[in-house]
Amino acid sequence: MARESDEPEEGNDLSIIESFLISKYGDKFASRLIVAASVRAVSVLIHEHPIIAARLLGVGLARAAKIGIDDAYDFLQLRERNARSGEQDSAESQSSVPLVGSRSGILGGSE
Repeated sequence: MARESDEPEEGNDLSIIESFLISKYGDKFASRLIVAASVRAVSVLIHEHPIIAARLLGVGLARAAKIGIDDAYDFLQLRERNARSGEQDSAESQSSVPLVGSRSGILGGSE
């Protein structure tokens, strides 16, 4: 006896994920095989183990939030450091070494 399948529902629900994965990993045979296996694994996980799927989603979101906060903190630290060095650079704006091709670096000055 054939097992009832909810494939049409899954196709509608997971088609966005599948199209995203195909666009990201290519449309070669091996890539499509990997995408199909991944989508099927996610589908089984969601339908048969919703609590585990919810926990994995929570862990993934927490990790993404931590990385985002760390990146924002690093960006602000770098911006603050650049602002402080910009204040120091304005005091020391004259370089002791002339720039390549600048007229101030040419000896003799007649050109």
